Amino acid sequence: PPAEALDRLASAPETPDALAALSEALVGARLERLVVVDATPSAAVAARHADWLAAGVAVVTPNKAATAVPAADWRRAQAAARTGEVPYLYESAVGAGLGVVARLRDLLRTGDTVHAI
Repeated sequence: PPAEALDRLASAPETPDALAALSEALVGARLERLVVVDATPSAAVAARHADWLAAGVAVVTPNKAATAVPAADWRRAQAAARTGEVPYLYESAVGAGLGVVARLRDLLRTGDTVHAI
């Protein structure tokens, strides 16, 4: 219930077991459309993105731990999104909330060459 959300969130355990249980519940839900909004700075939560995506759970996140990973991990998450046929939406902010990723993507799509960032 919405009235209980803040109290329940404050008392929620922050353990690997709790994250594993959440993952099992998400994947096991078998809902037609399921989206995780990861607004944490947690590397542990970000490490679950590829598994969720592969299971058909869309992920939306500004979590920098999800995008500041080795290239192989990044490719794994992108491939998982294609496998699960769900969107993986991410954005990073630099200075006063200026969105960088979407702007860079738009530049590349229009044929511009980026020399430096």
